[in-house]
Amino acid sequence: MTVSNSYVEQKILYPIPLLTQKSPSHAICKGFFSSDDCETLIAIAQAKGYRYFDQSRYGEPGKVRVETCEISPSERESVYAKVAREAVMINQQHWQLTITGIVDPFRVLRYGEGYWSRPHVDRDYRLPDSPKIACIVQLVASTDFIGGVLTIAETDAVTLEQGDAVFLPAHEIHTVSKVGKGTRIVMAAWVHGPVLR
Repeated sequence: MTVSNSYVEQKILYPIPLLTQKSPSHAICKGFFSSDDCETLIAIAQAKGYRYFDQSRYGEPGKVRVETCEISPSERESVYAKVAREAVMINQQHWQLTITGIVDPFRVLRYGEGYWSRPHVDRDYRLPDSPKIACIVQLVASTDFIGGVLTIAETDAVTLEQGDAVFLPAHEIHTVSKVGKGTRIVMAAWVHGPVLR
């Protein structure tokens, strides 16, 4: 039996673009962490010490200037559980990406004066189970620094207060402008899933 082209077009592919609803570039959760949670994470990172980075995860220089400290589940299990629960709910509401779990440790990121992050995505299609959803939680008050603006999808500047979180698909481009004064401290977390699903 041969299948006509018109049958394929009608039953498998639509010959014209469909009108679809645009998914949001991010979702904000106000008061996601308590001030005690924020201070505890900062204290853990301070006690463990930060590592300085001036290149991307691929070794490209000039892509980032930041200090980072990994936080393991054993150091703050409740934080991992909270991020996982919220990521599942927000993903179901907005993006319906296939997610499977948390692979990488969460990180406290410290942006001092002159620190920044160039436009990048957190998704890495070369990995079998790479980040699908990213979460950034601000750990300090917005008055603690000037600059350090998080911009998502090249147009959406995000303003967060201490304890606020923003969730975004890991394929969304985002950047942090140079900190002009003070110190911006955030926690970054990722929920992973299989490639292209």
